[in-house]
Amino acid sequence: MVPQVHTPPRDAAIAETAGAQHGVLSLPQLQSLGLSASGVRKRAAAGKLHRMYRGVYAVGHSRVTWKGRYMAAVLTCGDGAVLSHRSAARLIGLRRTAGRLDVTVPDRVVRVPGIDAHRTRRLDPRDVIAEDRIPCTSPARTICDLAAHEGDARRTEKDIARAEELRIFDLGAVQRILRERPGARVVHAALGVETIRSRNELEERFYAICEQAGLPRPLVNMPLVLGDGAHVEADFAWPDLWLIVETDGWATHGTHSAFVNDRRRDRRLALVGWRVLRFTWYEIEHEPERVAAELGALLALAS
Repeated sequence: MVPQVHTPPRDAAIAETAGAQHGVLSLPQLQSLGLSASGVRKRAAAGKLHRMYRGVYAVGHSRVTWKGRYMAAVLTCGDGAVLSHRSAARLIGLRRTAGRLDVTVPDRVVRVPGIDAHRTRRLDPRDVIAEDRIPCTSPARTICDLAAHEGDARRTEKDIARAEELRIFDLGAVQRILRERPGARVVHAALGVETIRSRNELEERFYAICEQAGLPRPLVNMPLVLGDGAHVEADFAWPDLWLIVETDGWATHGTHSAFVNDRRRDRRLALVGWRVLRFTWYEIEHEPERVAAELGALLALAS
């Protein structure tokens, strides 16, 4: 008969709790499970606990997964800390790699070697989720944090596209965060959310692009009739070339229904002979030279 090995209740509780946290526990958690500070030290000396950060230990062995490292980083940063920025992007699937560890900590300064700790005055509960039991920033907060931190509009566009693929992009949450955060203008620009405030202002910007590039001016808000008799309005049109330019912004075109309707509308215009091009508000405001070059080439092809 094989003798049965009985695991002491305390050891079983430690193993169970660590198993729910990717193999890591904090010192306060170990103490709540019945270990004293000296008991923790004895277990560490015996190889039962392996110190990862100040006050955080891997249980049983030191070979933890990347999610275990993420959990350990959050635990060592203390109450209210959450995974954020590049690390949160990897955890929730926006990016494949992360580089250094990023943790956001509310209302205090934390310095831990190997961890980029980002201080924030306050973390709105709506901006915090638990992904695989690891506290982290929501997709909307993660996208905004990365846009502000990196200032890379192209990278942010890819993050948004990936969030849409995963069906976790929340435009309303992004807009709320941008309204509440200092430096929102920088984030607006990186996200491609329109900072042009009116249709008239957009028309003036687009006219300026055409004039400076020596391109023919388009008609604005031109009414059209489709094959089934439906009436639509083109943002900008060159009727003699059967060319239309539509301007897209997240506020009006960033939802799934708008995405579908825009493409259905483009196909219906194509059926009656129109070629439809789309430029984003961000491109018109921040990349006018590229817009002019592409538009000029397309106008030349259509003539």
